[in-house]
Amino acid sequence: MKYIFMVIGFMTLNAQATLQERLDQKSKEFAKNKDPKMIAVRADFKKANDELEKSGIMEKATSVGVKIPDFKVGGRNISELYKEKPLVIKFYRGHWCPYCMVELQEYERLMPEITKRNGHIIGLVPDTKKHISKTKRKFNLTFPIFQDKDNGIAKKLGLAFKLDKKVLKHYKAFGINLNDSQGNKNGELPLPGTYVVDTSGIIKFAFYDANYVKRADPQEVLKVLWKLKN
Repeated sequence: MKYIFMVIGFMTLNAQATLQERLDQKSKEFAKNKDPKMIAVRADFKKANDELEKSGIMEKATSVGVKIPDFKVGGRNISELYKEKPLVIKFYRGHWCPYCMVELQEYERLMPEITKRNGHIIGLVPDTKKHISKTKRKFNLTFPIFQDKDNGIAKKLGLAFKLDKKVLKHYKAFGINLNDSQGNKNGELPLPGTYVVDTSGIIKFAFYDANYVKRADPQEVLKVLWKLKN
């Protein structure tokens, strides 16, 4: 059976709803399908999330108070970016993830606020450059997004993990082809983490969760940038 991954338009929600409230609403819409096969799919997703959380990935991931490891984006060392001004680093799973697309659009909406607080933002994703270009065009995203090839940067920060085989099978049924999206056969994804790094490279804010629906509150990110500015 070919499953259809329902993408619910978040514009139907209260304009004042927080990012997390909108994402939770999407999750609830997905849960409304009572087809027995879809119930089984959701059970497999939950089990995989639970196992990922039990793996200790969140305890091992790079967090607040340490210097972010060196890596390159767009031919530049990350230090060249955070030395300019405080940097928000937004990992996301891929162009096929509706939760990620809502989140990216929210950060685009907040670009004036990020700039006002003397910050800037980059996105990191295991998608190929072709898919990144399509995402930026489709959602009119103006901030830089770079390919994290084979999740190499996510691995440095402890965010990368191998997907459960059942989940990969369900993704394929939904039409999500990670081999094509990432240009590899690794079957890996990053936790959709968010970091704020100061001009010395120290992580001042970190958020990641094994539950891919849960995301950092952008207002908290803005608060951290404001403190760094002042």
